[in-house]
Amino acid sequence: MSSPVGLLYNPKSHRVSSKGSVLQAASEALAHEQTVRLENFDTLARHMAWFAECGVKTILIEGGDGTAQAVITECLSGRAGFAETPSFALIPGGITNLAPKTIGLKQWGVKNIIWHVRQLEAGEVHKSTVHHLLKVQPTNGGASRLGFMLSTGAAPRAMIYCRAHLHSHGAAGSLAVGLTLLRLLFHRDIKDEQGMPLLRPTPLSFSTPQMEKSGNHLFAMATTLPQLLFGLNPFWGKGDGALRFIHAEWPIKRFTRTALSMLLGNSGPHLEKRGLNSVKSNMIKLTHDGDFVLDGEFLPQQPDNTYIVGLTPELRFLR
Repeated sequence: MSSPVGLLYNPKSHRVSSKGSVLQAASEALAHEQTVRLENFDTLARHMAWFAECGVKTILIEGGDGTAQAVITECLSGRAGFAETPSFALIPGGITNLAPKTIGLKQWGVKNIIWHVRQLEAGEVHKSTVHHLLKVQPTNGGASRLGFMLSTGAAPRAMIYCRAHLHSHGAAGSLAVGLTLLRLLFHRDIKDEQGMPLLRPTPLSFSTPQMEKSGNHLFAMATTLPQLLFGLNPFWGKGDGALRFIHAEWPIKRFTRTALSMLLGNSGPHLEKRGLNSVKSNMIKLTHDGDFVLDGEFLPQQPDNTYIVGLTPELRFLR
């Protein structure tokens, strides 16, 4: 009899490749048939179709944010043939693991995974939470992308710096991100690979039903996650949508003090007078003369540099 639980792990994800896969170990202990070792993303569609054929209702995913994003995207595409959208359980296996750390399983050791699988196969109710993903659509009618975090400006530039100067020198995950933030906080003249300051303005305009802004900005971030790394929650927001957005004008007044306030969890409307804007919406239109980065991956450049950011249907994540 087929199991209603599918296990999928990415052996090339950072943590999995260095420390091994907990899903692989649990699968071997359970002799679990519905297990996928995702060696190549080109095979993902075939694997999800197999899960659908087996009647899988819950998929445990071990990998980074990109692996989770790819699996969920395929499940929502309709190509796999699921009778209904499965639930998901995220296990950290990448570098930063933003989504697994905020909406993933809280306990994910091998013994915990074995317990989860047996409980799910027995039809036991699991603690879960419901979230949307971002749905990022180019205005030229191209394919939409799904993800957890969209960023522009200095945010993706800092990510590139983090990969080049910290990940490559042994610092990984949250530690590398934290070190990057500290360096930028006290050394605002840090340059990128082209010799230009990481902290520099680029033109951006955005519009939502609640707010519109246009002009030079330092960074912008949109997400549906309840918080960022280190428990940061800089989205005080206006409105009641599931899409949480923050925008930093250029220049930010009292930069160091403002940045420290955000890092210490003291975000809110009082930061608006220093050039920070936050809104909660179900849709946002972004035009940016620069890069858009979704879960660490650069989106294709568009002729009009514009994307419409909306929401997927609600998805269930086991906790």
